[in-house]
Amino acid sequence: MKKTDLKNYLTIYMPTAPYMFVYMLQQVEYSGVEFIKWVNRGPDYRKVMHRKKLVLTKKALVLLAMVYGLAAILLAVVMLLLIQHIYPLAVGIFIALPAFLVLFLAYINRLGKKLLAFKRRKDIGVAASKLAANPAKKIVVIGSYGKTTAKELLTTVLSEGKKVAATPGNMNVAISHARWVNTKLTGEEEILIFECGEENPGDIKRFAEFVKPDIAVVTGYAPNHIESYGSVEALKADLTSIEQYVKPENLFVAEQAAQALPFSKKVQTFGPEGSGKWHIKDVNVKLSGTSFELTQQKDKVKLHTNLIGEHVVPVLALCFDLGLSLGIGKKELETGVEKTVPFEHRMQATFVNGAWLVDDTYNGNLEGIRAGLKLLSQVEAARKIYVTPGLVEQGSETEKVHEEIGKLIAEAKPDVTVLMHNSVCHIIESSLKHHGYKGELRIEPDPLHFYQNINYEIAAGDVVMMQNDWTDNYS
Repeated sequence: MKKTDLKNYLTIYMPTAPYMFVYMLQQVEYSGVEFIKWVNRGPDYRKVMHRKKLVLTKKALVLLAMVYGLAAILLAVVMLLLIQHIYPLAVGIFIALPAFLVLFLAYINRLGKKLLAFKRRKDIGVAASKLAANPAKKIVVIGSYGKTTAKELLTTVLSEGKKVAATPGNMNVAISHARWVNTKLTGEEEILIFECGEENPGDIKRFAEFVKPDIAVVTGYAPNHIESYGSVEALKADLTSIEQYVKPENLFVAEQAAQALPFSKKVQTFGPEGSGKWHIKDVNVKLSGTSFELTQQKDKVKLHTNLIGEHVVPVLALCFDLGLSLGIGKKELETGVEKTVPFEHRMQATFVNGAWLVDDTYNGNLEGIRAGLKLLSQVEAARKIYVTPGLVEQGSETEKVHEEIGKLIAEAKPDVTVLMHNSVCHIIESSLKHHGYKGELRIEPDPLHFYQNINYEIAAGDVVMMQNDWTDNYS
């Protein structure tokens, strides 16, 4: 064992280690398998909680009390054994103490999930009945990326002419939907919009059976969550299962996803050319917003959004097209598009000390990187800086995806590229060199320090594009 590995191993005996265990469990969203994997990697427990902090929810507080309580009991047993001179057993229990705590947390977490499952099934059943009785049009938004953006844009635009309610934030799991339905809906809504996430095989089918949607929107396809799905084919099968629940004329699919996913029937598509009979013309992108036109024969509508980037225009075209089919007037839809604004950490541009910072750190897919680098290549700047740690959860696609990222960066030609030091940065670095990148390349060993001090890294006239995040549970 290397000296550094031994030092890391010994940190598991720190008094703060149980606190770190609970943090680790929370960071992997209480997945026992991912928690054990993280522990088995032998992290340095002085540095485990680096980028974020433990959120002291009721669940976290209960787990902290239980794990520290067990640690106290085991240490008391060790002391009693030492007093009675039973040294081998005392030493053995002390050495195994961290393992006891980890296994205890994993077991309690699993038991808690089982106990909650019954109540959740009841809540979901009540919500399903309430939804079935609600006469509102039900829209589900699914896809590998862009779901929250599409949901928020649909909500903003359609709300100009209809009573619209949408699932809050980026909540996209069944139990959060059920609680929202049970506590927030009045029955007076005309349109309900659900963001539905996919992480495990069958997720989309379960969502569809719960919501029973009238309309579905598929925002895009990218190979994510491959580790949990097991294969690209399983992910594609889950996404395409939505066509079993929605008529083809009410299934709107981004062109990129329509080309990548094996839908059995002809679906409605939206993309850079437009949506339905409406064609996109004269897109003008600035860091202060995006303007474009929608045309249909002799009919023309000029629209403006406070969002930035060509990639948002097809979704807004869909909002306009779908809004008309739902009986909303053109003027109302034009006003709705005007009211759309960037969302936190999603292509959110901020003007700081004469420089533009574009925060796209909630992006987590290849197509988002493609859109961000295209925007960076289009804007004018004294110096262009691109910052990324790469992408997590790419499974068997990891090398291919990060080679493509290196190619895209090289094609965009930023003056400076900052890669965060992790398990994939060498792939991006190699790809950059292979594709002849001529700019300055920096490998940042401390991402948190870099982001906290980014104001000192920029000068007036710079444009900085920051994409993706790399949480503490990934090496």
